[in-house]
Amino acid sequence: MTTLTSLAIATLIVAAMPVVAVLYRMARPCFGIDPREAILGVAVFSPLLWSSNAQCTALC
Repeated sequence: MTTLTSLAIATLIVAAMPVVAVLYRMARPCFGIDPREAILGVAVFSPLLWSSNAQCTALC
C-alpha cells in the first residue's frame, strides 16, 4: 500500500468519527449500550485485529 493510499484511508476514518459518535449517542438509549461494555469490547477485539494485520503484513 502506498503512502498516499494510507493517508487517504486515515483521512476518511478521521472524517467519519463525528458521524459514528452521533450514531452511537442516538443508539445508546435504544439498545441500552453501556459505555464500559463498549470499551471492554474494543479492548477484547483490538488485539485480534492487530495480530491479523501483522500476519498479513508479514505474508504480503
